[in-house]
Amino acid sequence: MAKINIIPEKIPNQFIERNQYEDIILYALSLYGPLKREEFINNKDKGIINRMNKNTFHKWAKKLKNKNYINVSREGKYSIYIITNLGVKELVKRLKSYNLDIKTILNLERKSISKIVNLNIQFFRNFEIENEDIMIEFLKLKNEITRDRLKNFSEEKFNRAILYLTLNHPKFYDSYGLVNISIDDFINKYGSDILSKDELKWFLHRISMKKITEISFYKLKLVERGINLYFRSSEVFGNIFEKSIQSILREHYYLQHIHKNKFQELIINEVCEEITTDLINKYKFFHKDLEPALYDTIKYYLLTLLKDLKRKALIKSFDLYEIPTLILTSKIFDFERLDYLQKRTLFHIEEAYNAKLPIDYRDNIKYANKFIKKALDFNRNNLYNYALKAQILHLTGDYNGALETIHKAIELDPQEANYYSDYAFFLNWQNKYEEALNAINKAIELEPYNAEHYSDLSSIFWSLNQHEQALEAINLAIKKNVHNIKYYIKKANCIAYDLHSYKNALMVLENAFHLKPKKLELLEIYKTKAGILLSMKDHEAALKIIRKTRRLYPNKEIYPNIH
Repeated sequence: MAKINIIPEKIPNQFIERNQYEDIILYALSLYGPLKREEFINNKDKGIINRMNKNTFHKWAKKLKNKNYINVSREGKYSIYIITNLGVKELVKRLKSYNLDIKTILNLERKSISKIVNLNIQFFRNFEIENEDIMIEFLKLKNEITRDRLKNFSEEKFNRAILYLTLNHPKFYDSYGLVNISIDDFINKYGSDILSKDELKWFLHRISMKKITEISFYKLKLVERGINLYFRSSEVFGNIFEKSIQSILREHYYLQHIHKNKFQELIINEVCEEITTDLINKYKFFHKDLEPALYDTIKYYLLTLLKDLKRKALIKSFDLYEIPTLILTSKIFDFERLDYLQKRTLFHIEEAYNAKLPIDYRDNIKYANKFIKKALDFNRNNLYNYALKAQILHLTGDYNGALETIHKAIELDPQEANYYSDYAFFLNWQNKYEEALNAINKAIELEPYNAEHYSDLSSIFWSLNQHEQALEAINLAIKKNVHNIKYYIKKANCIAYDLHSYKNALMVLENAFHLKPKKLELLEIYKTKAGILLSMKDHEAALKIIRKTRRLYPNKEIYPNIH
C-alpha cells in the first residue's frame, strides 16, 4: 500500500470521529513520518477524499509548529513535516483521553522511541560525539528539560543548548578532551549558524535564574578559565550538594547563630570551607580545581537561605524542626559542639602561626587556649583535643609539655598513626633525632600508604644531614602522592642546596608545573625556582622570574632586595 493511501485508513476512528486534527497530524507523523503535506490533504484529481482540505491542514499544522510539536522543511517542491521529541511526549499524554487498545499504544511508543533514538544518534554522529557517558548525560538532560516553555527554540537549537550544558557538567571537568568549553568556543564549534551566542546566553539565564522547569541548576563560575559548569538539583550531584549543606547545618553549633540572626561572615566561611572539603575530598564528587568556584556557589546558597529566614516569623530555638529551603529535621541544642570547639581552636592556632604582630600572636594563643579548654572539659578522651593542645604548647615554647600532651593521645590509641607523626615532629624540633626516627617509622608501619609520613621522615633525615636518605624518603612521598606540589618543592630544595645539583632541581620544578598547581602553590614554585637560579649565579634569569611573580602576585613580598 502506497504511503499516500495510509491516511486516513491507518488513523484510529476515535481521532476521526472527534475531528481532532492536531492529534491526527501528530499520530500520523509519529508512526509514519516524515510526511509530505500532500499526504494529509484531499486530492480530487487522484480520487483521495475524507482527509483535510488544504486550509484546515495549514491551520492546525501552523499551531503545532508554533508549539514546537512539529518541524517543517523543504525538499525540492515539497514541504516535509516531522514530529519533534516534544510532539511525541505531547501525543503520548493525549492518548490517555482516547479509548485505544493497548497494542496500538505500545506500537506507537515503540516506533516513537525508535524514531527519537535514531534522531539522537544522527545528532551525535554530526558532531563526532562518541563517549557514552556524554551521550547518556545528554539524553538525561533532554528528558528532564522540555521545550514546553521555550517556544522560540527549535529542536535543533534546543539540542545544541542541551549539548552545551552536557559538555560543561562538573563530572566531565578536565576529562575526555571535550569539556571546559566557553560559550564563544562552543558557538564556533557547534553553533553551525543554528544557535547564536545571545540565544545560548538567554537559554542559560532562563535555566539558572528563571527556573523554566521544576529543576534548580547550580552554576560553578571559573573566571580564570573563562567557563561555567552546571549541575542540576535533581541528579546525584545536586542531591549530595544540598544534603551536605543540610547535614553541616543540622549537626553543628551553627544553627543557634541562625536562630539568633548572628550568622556572621566568619561562621559562613567556616560552613563553606567544611562543605567544600567534604564534597571534594570526602565524596570525591568535584575536581580539586573547582574548589574556589564550589566555595562561592555554596556561599551564595547559604546567603540566599539567610534572606529567606529573615522573612519568616520568629522561631523558638527548641521548636525549630525545619528551616525554609533546606527542610531540616533535627532540633537545635544550645551547647557548643565538640567539633565546633576544635574548629575554633585550630583556626586560632593557624592565625597565631601567621601573625605578623606580637599582639595578634598573643590574642590568638589566648583564644586557642580558651576553646581547647572547653573542648577538653567536653571530652577528656578525645584524641584530637590532645593533638591541638600539644600544638598550642609548642607555639608557646613549652616543648616538654607538647611532648607529654601528644604522648597522652598515643596512650589513648596506640594504633593512630597521625599522633606518632606529631610526636616525631616535636622530638625533631628538640634535636632528639633518633627518637624522632623511631616515632615516624612507627607511623609508617601503621600507615605505609600515607605520603605525608615519608615527607616527615625526609625532614628528620635532613636534620641529621643524611641528604641521600632525605631524598630517598621524599621520592617515596611523591610515589605515594604524585600530585602533591609541596613534595616536589621539598625535593628540589634537597637536590639544589644539599646535593648541589641545581639543574636537576630545576627539572623537578618543571615537573611540578605540569601538575596544574593552585595559585599559592604556583607562587612557591616560582619563588623556589628564583632562589635556585640565584644560587647558580644566573641573576638575569632569576630576576626575570621574580618580576613575573611580582606581576602575578602584587600583594606578596617576593625577594624585596632583588632589583
